[in-house]
Amino acid sequence: MSIVEMEIVRSFRPEGGADAPDHELLLSEDGGFAGRFEQLCGQLALEEREMADEERIAWKLESDTWLLVEALYSYRLRINPDEIQTVDRLLQINPYTTPAELASALLTYPNLRELDLVRNWLGAIAPDPEELPYRKGYWPNTTMRENQRSRVGAAQGPGLDPDATLRGLVMEGDDAAFDRNLMRHVFQCIRSGNAERALETCKEAAQPWRSASLMGGAAYTSFSLSNDKGSGRDVPTGGNRFRMLWKKTCLKIARTPTLDPYERAVYGSMVGDVKSIREVCRSWDDHLWARIHSRLEQAVDAELLDSNSWWMKKGGVGNDLPLEGLETVTDNLSLIFDEVDQEETVDSDEALHPFRITQKHIMLNSVENLLRDFDEKLAMNSLPASKPLRHHLICFFAHLALFLRWSDAIGPDMRPTEANILQEYCNTLEEMNQPDLVALYAGVIGEVNDPNVTDGETSYAQFLKRMNNAPTERRAEALRRTTQNGLSYTIVAVRTVDSIFAELIHSSPTNFDDPEPGFTAFDHSLSQAEGALINAMDWLLFDKSTYGPALTHANALLRWFLLNGRLHAARQLVKRLPVEIQRPQREGAPIDYESAEQYHLRCFMGCLEALESCKEFENKANLAKSRLARADHQRACTAAVSNARDLTLDILTMRWLEVLREDPGLPERPRQVKRLRQLYIPELVMRLHRVLYNAKDEAADALKWTFDLANIVADGRYALAETFLTNEHESNKLIVYLEGMRDVGMTVLQHGATDPFSVMRH
Repeated sequence: MSIVEMEIVRSFRPEGGADAPDHELLLSEDGGFAGRFEQLCGQLALEEREMADEERIAWKLESDTWLLVEALYSYRLRINPDEIQTVDRLLQINPYTTPAELASALLTYPNLRELDLVRNWLGAIAPDPEELPYRKGYWPNTTMRENQRSRVGAAQGPGLDPDATLRGLVMEGDDAAFDRNLMRHVFQCIRSGNAERALETCKEAAQPWRSASLMGGAAYTSFSLSNDKGSGRDVPTGGNRFRMLWKKTCLKIARTPTLDPYERAVYGSMVGDVKSIREVCRSWDDHLWARIHSRLEQAVDAELLDSNSWWMKKGGVGNDLPLEGLETVTDNLSLIFDEVDQEETVDSDEALHPFRITQKHIMLNSVENLLRDFDEKLAMNSLPASKPLRHHLICFFAHLALFLRWSDAIGPDMRPTEANILQEYCNTLEEMNQPDLVALYAGVIGEVNDPNVTDGETSYAQFLKRMNNAPTERRAEALRRTTQNGLSYTIVAVRTVDSIFAELIHSSPTNFDDPEPGFTAFDHSLSQAEGALINAMDWLLFDKSTYGPALTHANALLRWFLLNGRLHAARQLVKRLPVEIQRPQREGAPIDYESAEQYHLRCFMGCLEALESCKEFENKANLAKSRLARADHQRACTAAVSNARDLTLDILTMRWLEVLREDPGLPERPRQVKRLRQLYIPELVMRLHRVLYNAKDEAADALKWTFDLANIVADGRYALAETFLTNEHESNKLIVYLEGMRDVGMTVLQHGATDPFSVMRH
């Protein structure tokens, strides 16, 4: 269903996500929104694939519900008060307005028109009439028997006319069974709204008299008296001038207990006799049709009798006499539903099915209450326990909410309720692994400009957040769908990262007064949270259009990793970041603090990498034994140490991060810079000192370089010494460093020098 569903929603979605929808297209009888979903659900209900009964019933009921939506809302949203003709107005224009025109006018009254639409809908969703076995001739077996009796001189029977059974004729079993089947078939035709087929069936069964007996319900009309005369419309003369008399006869037949129940129901339906129709009703639909149909018949007859029509007073025998003994059907649909639900032949589960309840609300024109009730059920998790049915209902209500919004059938105050339902559908689609549709419906949520509604970008960002650990290409594809569904690519990407950062970073903020964290080794494994944070940066790196916010977020994440001593995570993040996110500083332009910070942090991580690479030369056990190999080893060690020294001195002499103190964009900058320098300037000095000291046997100038390093630390221009002065509860790093310098001096003296500073003069 997903592909077709997507096509339907996209074809009706307002262009640009904000323009007024095309109401005519939406309500079109040929390919409108409700009509296309009715067709789709109907096809799914008839599929031959294996399907649970519950699922097939749900598809059928949803199809029926969309058909009801199409019928009622096409009328409700297009109703024109000027097109409503009152009986009094017609009679003022023409006192001889025919009953047919008066009846047609009555069916333009909104209350009766909606009942008529519901009756038509109930007919359309009724099962097809059962097939009637082919039968040639009129009561063939009984006729053959009676003819045989005549040939042998037996006493003459009561005859073979239609009323012969009332005079004692006993029909042959096959003929009696066929008549019962015929009446059931005729009723089913009437029930399904196909009276013409019922009449044709009677004729085909060699019972034209029965067809004629059912044709008296047509109200009388005449071209010469028609108000439409001269309009070009064809108004043939026809109908029954004695319609009320005919109805009295039908009612008498319906109340004859010796007749077949279906025959009584057929004639009962001609006059709106609920009692006789109920006897053959089995389903919720049947009982509702019996009451709606009867209410319409009774209402039209009552209005005609109350009118001052000449035809009702003088134009036909019995037309001015009301039908007596009819069970009056209420105008109140709610009471009708209560009566139907209490019928013994109606399964309580059928009456309480969510789609039945939905149909009731639609007929009652209380869809706002329907949506609110469904929203409450979502919040209380009180939908049916069956997962397929739950998903089915959420899908239906999401599309119903869209239809009602786009057609302006509900007011703006319903926007939060709509958004809640659509968001739940997005969650359901995510659960069903339908990412294409999630983007579509998140975009639909975003059409509403309402402060009480979560916008589409935020909704879709939450979805992307939950797929943060998915394969890279899947994530990139999911983000690209924003551009196809009216969402801002940049806003979604930024909000996705912000949401992940808020959960994983802001939940554990850095306290600048905390003790110094331990520094992790580069080969330390990423924690789940660290991996998620680094993955989150990808959302801003898939496209160069988001490199700006990528730079800001990358710097923030690097700072957080470094402030918490997570060097391994910082290293992995730097590897993930393309160099292009760092913008070049234009000459004479204001300082680009974000790019400056990225440059400083990259330099720092490069320095740490260089220092780390020197460790492989510290293991003396792996020294090669040949002179040539040892020479190669010594050259490689000297080169690595020299590179690490150069990079470290660059950091120390560039006043690392100090320029960021002036950044007006982050009030926390001065504290962050101070903390980072206190953490990592001493750490770089100590690491370089250890590298140089450990390389004293391989690099000729290693010990000399330790004294050069000490001079730089002591140089006030670089403000390095103050970074060694940390909080009271932390170790005194300056003392540790001075102890390291003492070891250097002792080593120089052990090599025969009388002055430890003599190495500086070589």
